[in-house]
Amino acid sequence: MNRSDAGSKHKTAELIREVTGLARSKKFNVKTLGYLDGYPLLLCQRIGSYHSKKTRLAAALFHGDEIASTMGIVKFLKTTSSSELDHLDLTLLPVVNPTGHSLGTRENIWGQDPNRGYNGKKQDLPKEGAILLSHHKELVKSSQHGFLSLHEDSDIKEGAFAYCYSQQPEGVQLAKDLLSIAHGHVGTVTNKTLLKLNKDNQGTVHSSHPGIVLDDSMESFDDWMYGQQVTPVIVTETPSKDNDLNKRIDANWKMLRVFCELSA
Repeated sequence: MNRSDAGSKHKTAELIREVTGLARSKKFNVKTLGYLDGYPLLLCQRIGSYHSKKTRLAAALFHGDEIASTMGIVKFLKTTSSSELDHLDLTLLPVVNPTGHSLGTRENIWGQDPNRGYNGKKQDLPKEGAILLSHHKELVKSSQHGFLSLHEDSDIKEGAFAYCYSQQPEGVQLAKDLLSIAHGHVGTVTNKTLLKLNKDNQGTVHSSHPGIVLDDSMESFDDWMYGQQVTPVIVTETPSKDNDLNKRIDANWKMLRVFCELSA
């Protein structure tokens, strides 16, 4: 991750203002769940939520150096019309780790990983997690038909992959569909590489489709959401190592469109 991709308090404040303005222009209600070193942890929710057929939640920037995830949401908001979203209730957590973004680091300003420690022990929760879980009922209600967490992996340059928490064929198929979109921009990781990446975790690499890990367990927010009966829970990872930022952004915003049942 180049420092130019993320970093500086000015850029972080600017990013938050841009996301807020775009979300409001598409009829999202924007509110602050809590503050992190002065930055708001935003939740953007379509006005009139919980009245349509499906209710879905998407999140980005759990790790501050994974900027293509949030920039994917920015491009999604710029290019998707408000009327296209009328068929579902959509909630966004666009900038989960603003302090990490301000530093250009994976961890937050306190050295915590915002996507670890969700093991039921309050003392292990990162500051972002404490805020998120204080709103757990709203977040679970907002994701009754799926949760998508957009991430990037800085250790590989080979291609995208996904973690899929679902026992249903529809969930695995959605993960396949998302990876198919990412493949056109950044490629897909081979299972050989994925087995090496996953050796210390408890997930199962999907034998019949490259790039998918099933039911991983890392005490992550995604793992916690699945434990709340949210399904499917899908975590996508675009490869940030030596890969063009614009291609990674395109992969992320188009995957978000597919998650929202829109054409990519």
